[in-house]
Amino acid sequence: MSDPYAELSDLKAWLNINDNVNNDDAVLTNLLSAATGLIIRYLGWDLTTQAYTQTFNGNGRDRVMLSNYPITAVSSVTIDGVAIPVAGPYGGSNFLPQGYSFDENTVYLRGYWFRKDIQNVTISYTAGYEEIPFEVSQACLELAADRYRQRDRIGKASEGLAGQTTAFSLKDMPPNTRQILDMYRKVTPT
Repeated sequence: MSDPYAELSDLKAWLNINDNVNNDDAVLTNLLSAATGLIIRYLGWDLTTQAYTQTFNGNGRDRVMLSNYPITAVSSVTIDGVAIPVAGPYGGSNFLPQGYSFDENTVYLRGYWFRKDIQNVTISYTAGYEEIPFEVSQACLELAADRYRQRDRIGKASEGLAGQTTAFSLKDMPPNTRQILDMYRKVTPT
């Protein structure tokens, strides 16, 4: 499991909790971990930097998009068991050095192609964010804060007091949180 996507001190500030009055640090830390886990499952991937090795079918083209992003490094590309070198620097008007290069979600080949075959391409790379994007951290805070505030009314849809009824949302995630996370959600299978 990944480290929480938000800090305990930020959650306490968001909830306006004074350390001298409230000592729910263990509860709040667990809520941040649970919120992070829910976010990872909802997104379909962990945003933190990790090493990956993918083996897949060649597509007959000179480029392939990888499942995890942003790509920060590529350590190896092999096609049919043959290692492809890193492409050297551009050498002039008529010379493009052969090998592989990459951007944040695609690996490109020069002088080679991802030959069509079954499970003949393997790429080892590193991808993810060094720092969790601010809006995702904020979504994690809001999700943990929402759960913290709900702890006295778990499972209640409404509550009556002095002739008035208060309705509570039973959704797993507030709509604004879901909207923020949708910007990072994987929508294609890995």
